[in-house]
Amino acid sequence: MSAQVERPYHGSLLDLRTHGWVLDQSWPGLFDLYVKDGEARAELSPELNAIQNALTRGHSIDEHDAGRLERALLMSCVIGIEGGTGDSFELDYWRRYVGNDVAVVLGPVVEKILAAKTSRRAELAAMGLVNLMKRAAKGLVRVKFPRSTRGNARTKDRCTPKALLAILHARALCEVLRRLPTKREVRRSLEMAGFGYGKSKGIKNLWNSLFVRAGLSGLPD
Repeated sequence: MSAQVERPYHGSLLDLRTHGWVLDQSWPGLFDLYVKDGEARAELSPELNAIQNALTRGHSIDEHDAGRLERALLMSCVIGIEGGTGDSFELDYWRRYVGNDVAVVLGPVVEKILAAKTSRRAELAAMGLVNLMKRAAKGLVRVKFPRSTRGNARTKDRCTPKALLAILHARALCEVLRRLPTKREVRRSLEMAGFGYGKSKGIKNLWNSLFVRAGLSGLPD
């Protein structure tokens, strides 16, 4: 798959180019490959990063609201830290970004509370808001204290979703090879680390399903 360099640059402090890295290759939906002083660093696309965040924090990859609220909370902290020294234009951008996430996630929940015909229904809607906040907060806890992955390969597979491991291995291979790894290469890397499917039936379908769950179906075969 050919790489396209198309990611716009706005001078954000979160952009590696602000810190001297050069965007060498970009594969939309997968990775951006940066180089600096002979080193290579592969960054996840927003889509792949969302999947990794969901898997890391224990959210379902289909549960967007908790991850989105968690991101808003985290960015609120960053804005607070950078508020006294950061560029006002950049900070305004991120404030709007956070405000949009909060409105999209919490707006419908608050609307249910306000539209409730009985106090019981309003309380149930409010509990939905509380539970959503709890899931987002637990995600932040997992950022600070990641789950342990000690033990044998089977134990590791329970603690760390195999889809997350696939993303980590694909990213590492991208940095080493300085190109997109193939699915075959990612599979070999996982198997060598003890995270294969052994002699399971329908093994081809299992691997195909894994790449879909990990957001890596766009890798070349």
